[in-house]
Amino acid sequence: MTRRRATQKAKPLTDRQRYILGAIREHWRLHGVSPTIREIMAATGLTSTNAVNDHVRALRAKGALATVAPFQSRSFIPTAEHGGRVVQEVEVDGVGYRLTIERID
Repeated sequence: MTRRRATQKAKPLTDRQRYILGAIREHWRLHGVSPTIREIMAATGLTSTNAVNDHVRALRAKGALATVAPFQSRSFIPTAEHGGRVVQEVEVDGVGYRLTIERID
């Protein structure tokens, strides 16, 4: 797997990725937290947690989702460019965190 250079433009979201991102935004709007992988599965009709994980991973790589707390469930939010929250990175006691500073509309 190769990494993109910062100067390269990320590929646009696929129709399926836009659909999944919409389900994530709607869950945030209704519940104020990220959906679980299984909740995304139920909302989108996908039948495999692996497929959902692959799409979430791609959405993160394309900058549509930000990770709030690595290695925790319900730890991603849509980025501002994709209709989500503005995220600010801060460091506390040597540990990096991302804080949400705007609500999802």
